[in-house]
Amino acid sequence: MAFMMRTETSGAGPGIHPAKVKQFERSDKGAYGPSLIIHFVLTAGSSARRTIKGYTDLQITPRNKTGRWLMALGLNPALVAQVGSQFDVEKLVGRPCRLEIVDKNGSNGSYSSVKEVLAAGGQAHSEPPTVVEEVVDDVVTNDGTDAYDDGQALPNT
Repeated sequence: MAFMMRTETSGAGPGIHPAKVKQFERSDKGAYGPSLIIHFVLTAGSSARRTIKGYTDLQITPRNKTGRWLMALGLNPALVAQVGSQFDVEKLVGRPCRLEIVDKNGSNGSYSSVKEVLAAGGQAHSEPPTVVEEVVDDVVTNDGTDAYDDGQALPNT
C-alpha cells in the first residue's frame, strides 16, 4: 500500500500578504507554556478568505513579538510600556494588517507560519519606548485613555 505525503500551507506562499484579525485565542497547551493564538484571514489574491494562525507569548513588552504584533495592529505603544496597563485584545478584531508569511518544514510536512505582523498600508510600526515591562491583557482600561491608537475614547467600566 502506498501513501502520499501531503503539504499543508496557507496557500499564500512566502512573502507579505494583506490580512485582518479574525479572533484571539488563549492556549495553555503550548510547548513553551501558555500562548496567545491570533487567527488572521488573508484578504487578497487567490488566498483570500483563508485563515492562518500566529502563535505568540502571553507576556507583553514593547520589544517582544507579542508587543510588536499588537502595536502593528494599532495598540498604543505607550500603553504597552505602562506597567499594569490593562486592555481588551478583542477590540483589535477586524483590524487590517500585513503578514510576513514563511513556509517551514515539520514532521508532518510543510506549513505556513506567521513570522511578523506589520501595520496595514505599508506603514512600519513605531519604535517602542525604552521601558520594558509586563502588561496584563484582556481587560479594558478604566481611565478612559485611548488604548487602541484610533482616536476613540474607551468606555469607563
